[in-house]
Amino acid sequence: IMKQAILIVCGEEYERLPFLVEQFDERFNVYIHIDKKVIVPQKLVEGLKAKTGIRWMNQSFITNWGSMNLVNAILLLCEVALTEEDNTHFHLISGADFPAATNSEIIATCSSEKDNYIEFFPMPTPRWKEGGMNRLLYFHPLDILNSRNSMDRERYIRFLQVQQTLGIKRKLLDITYFGGSTWWSLSRTCVEYLIRNKCENNIYTSMQDTYIPDEMFVQTLLLNSPMKEFLRNDNRRYIVWSVKNGHIPANLDMEDYDAIQKSRCLFVRKTDKTCSWKLINRIAQQRKMLDSQSFGELNL
Repeated sequence: IMKQAILIVCGEEYERLPFLVEQFDERFNVYIHIDKKVIVPQKLVEGLKAKTGIRWMNQSFITNWGSMNLVNAILLLCEVALTEEDNTHFHLISGADFPAATNSEIIATCSSEKDNYIEFFPMPTPRWKEGGMNRLLYFHPLDILNSRNSMDRERYIRFLQVQQTLGIKRKLLDITYFGGSTWWSLSRTCVEYLIRNKCENNIYTSMQDTYIPDEMFVQTLLLNSPMKEFLRNDNRRYIVWSVKNGHIPANLDMEDYDAIQKSRCLFVRKTDKTCSWKLINRIAQQRKMLDSQSFGELNL
């Protein structure tokens, strides 16, 4: 039986994993990487390991926000999921995401090698400050410094200022860099290419100590390769890029429900354990009802 892989990178939102994993039926294999600096209660770990859909769970890397180790965790998830030959498509999500489409819809949307959903745009881009090139031109040691920690953040800002004052800039590769959302749904062919060629053309090396490389690495590698012909420039995620419920991208709530239903996207982000709880419960109920109907029709 062909299956699809759910790749989850997770941090502090680990306590929501049991409910998230439950959303996927036997047609999916689940692989989880939890930030190494997060202390996960043993009871939760044991509970998760008992769930049949979970094929692998690990804490290999400290994945500070915006760091290269987040890319390393994603690549590790891909490598592990590729060892199971029944996985035809791979969906990268975070612990703060939630499936919006039913399981049957996710599988139908990603049914061929040409079904690769990823957001991409060439850099420099008007979407990002300074065209996003400051992400690449300066050294951002975010694997060492956690920018969510106030003392580390001060050190990081000072380090950037020193580079700018002294005119220190990195040499970029002679290619077009691409950016886009971290989150994607890709075919096995694409993910195999990504892993097989991750160190080609020095792209991986050039991304070390850049700023938020998870929004550039996969796009830059695939768009500078024969795979570009098979990519659809739409990651099928519902994301609101404005401040709401104290966060950007917005922490979604019940106000977003109708828009999510109309969007035909596969997953929503970002969700929060308080303000999004009603929303994800409602989506979960709707998915369960629709999936049981479609499963029923298949079995007629």
